[in-house]
Amino acid sequence: MKESFNINSLSAYLGVLPNIGTKQWEVLEAIRTLGVCSDKEILRYLQKREPSAEWEINKITNRRGELKGRGLIIEAEGDFYNEAHYPIDKWRIKRGGEKPQAQETESHLRPDVLAKLELERVNQKLL
Repeated sequence: MKESFNINSLSAYLGVLPNIGTKQWEVLEAIRTLGVCSDKEILRYLQKREPSAEWEINKITNRRGELKGRGLIIEAEGDFYNEAHYPIDKWRIKRGGEKPQAQETESHLRPDVLAKLELERVNQKLL
């Protein structure tokens, strides 16, 4: 299946990529390769691809969280379960033109950081 894309979306997407770190890039590439995947699937893929890199699940979740915060990936739609039948989150690359999910905004930030950001926004409006 061939996906179409908007050249403006592509250039905006590529404009963000140079500003991400090596580990973020590797996690992003893993998600791109795997399609829809969980943190554990990303871990297995990277460990298989680079056995000497010493990937751990906490490194995956942190890098994936940073990519989500930048709007490069989103949570995949659907109900997903692990081998023990517990619900899990799966991720995918965000396509150009997609609207952000409700929880994709700044919900990952601590309340004190959110309050500081809101105060800065109010101050900018007053200026």
